Amino acid sequence: MYRIPTEDNLSEQKINKLDIACLEVKDNSDQNKGGKFISILCENKSSTPFDETGSAIMLPSGNRFSIRKCEKVNDKDYIISLKGLHRKEIRRGNIIVPASYAVSSGKDAFLLLPSSKDRLEKGNYYVEGGVFKDYNKRNRKTSASISFHGRIGVIRFFYPFPLVTGARYYISSENNSDLIIPATLVYPGQLGQRESTDLSARILKFGGRPSLRALYSIMLRIKHYVNLPVYMKDEEFDGSVKCGSFAVMSREFDRVEGAVLKRTSAVGGIEESKIIEQIKGDKELVLEILQSLILKGKIEKRDGFFLNISIDMNKSLSPIAKKLLDDLDSEKDGISLSNISNPLFSDTYKALGRMKLVRILSGEVIISDSHFQHLKSDVLKICEIGEALQFSSIKEQMGLSRRVLIPLLEEMDLEGYFERQGERRIVLKIN
Repeated sequence: MYRIPTEDNLSEQKINKLDIACLEVKDNSDQNKGGKFISILCENKSSTPFDETGSAIMLPSGNRFSIRKCEKVNDKDYIISLKGLHRKEIRRGNIIVPASYAVSSGKDAFLLLPSSKDRLEKGNYYVEGGVFKDYNKRNRKTSASISFHGRIGVIRFFYPFPLVTGARYYISSENNSDLIIPATLVYPGQLGQRESTDLSARILKFGGRPSLRALYSIMLRIKHYVNLPVYMKDEEFDGSVKCGSFAVMSREFDRVEGAVLKRTSAVGGIEESKIIEQIKGDKELVLEILQSLILKGKIEKRDGFFLNISIDMNKSLSPIAKKLLDDLDSEKDGISLSNISNPLFSDTYKALGRMKLVRILSGEVIISDSHFQHLKSDVLKICEIGEALQFSSIKEQMGLSRRVLIPLLEEMDLEGYFERQGERRIVLKIN
């Protein structure tokens, strides 16, 4: 087994100089008593200032929480305010890392070992390094199982462990700091057999010493997408598009976009959980592409459903939906949703509501959208800006029942036509 290598023997490790800030809990007693959030004293374990807020992870428990405020006390110490953890879950010596780091437990990761003629046997190993070199140093149990394929080590952690692509790790078969081997994390996730072979072959093309950017470029071309960490967010890769924190090969983006547009064209759209379940690919990536298509105006999210608004929805209606829509036009006072006994009809009307082809006033009275627009126009003809709306006069002139008129006016409240002042409605606009 190797002894601690000298820097001269670590050419592949010196390619990627990552100094990523993380915190170690120094004092878990309340630092700002009376505050709304838990406030603790931490020590920065890096020369890089810690200025992270938002989602974070406490290690080794793996519990997620939110950093609301990060206040620097001196060169090393910070007071952070957090929410989402019970105080007894926070212990001195715990490590805090941003959730953007890949924290893995029971999942594969891939390490690149230094070139050597010595072969390592499959087994359980101690692992240190990555975000914070001394992470796990006080642990008496092995950290992970590792199997070796040439210079590639496939590693599976037994408990949450921070994984940073390009960072240096140390592995040893004994809990002995004099018997360690350096390794570089090259992929923080699972790969198939062909992908694993492709990874090894591509790394060898770089002489076994790929740069950090090269590692992400390799991963991008193997998986067709890659989740970029914060410190890589400005990187651009040929043949790819940026989508949130992801770099996605153009062909993969087009595939997911096509699948999304096809499924969201269904009558009433498709639920968020179902579309993520049906589309092959990383769930976070699918969510990012969904958000991208919303920003482009191709889809909309309504009541937990995604709908394709880039097409004429009337042309995608089923025969049942068309018949129900036609039947509704002859119902002056609409239809009560609670009176529909057929669940298929009820669900279809709700789908038409999401498509904005019908209006379901107060969640109960169903009228066609064209009838809604007509009634709204008739109401506004009787109104004067700045004047109080005369309910009885409108009811008499339009010949509407309270069952329809009250939810109609409530819908117009939401659209900003009126301002409620107690029982009165003041007219704000008439077009």
